[in-house]
Amino acid sequence: MNDNEADERVAFALGITVEELAELDWDITDNSSDDGLLYSYIVTVQPDGPPHIVDKIDGLDPATLSVHIDANVFDEPDGPEEE
Repeated sequence: MNDNEADERVAFALGITVEELAELDWDITDNSSDDGLLYSYIVTVQPDGPPHIVDKIDGLDPATLSVHIDANVFDEPDGPEEE
């Protein structure tokens, strides 16, 4: 998966466009157990982001400017099912 595909998936998970994501200063970290089991990813945006974009992010915690997204967001889809 290249960076463009990863950004598309993050943007989709956040409920914004890739262009809107590009206007934000953001980072992503994993939320995992001590044993390495991945629970989710945490996307955090910087407070200087355009408010009209930040306000559109699904599930964003206004106190931390972060949101959890699905651990499978970067998984490749399964190939076509064989009949």
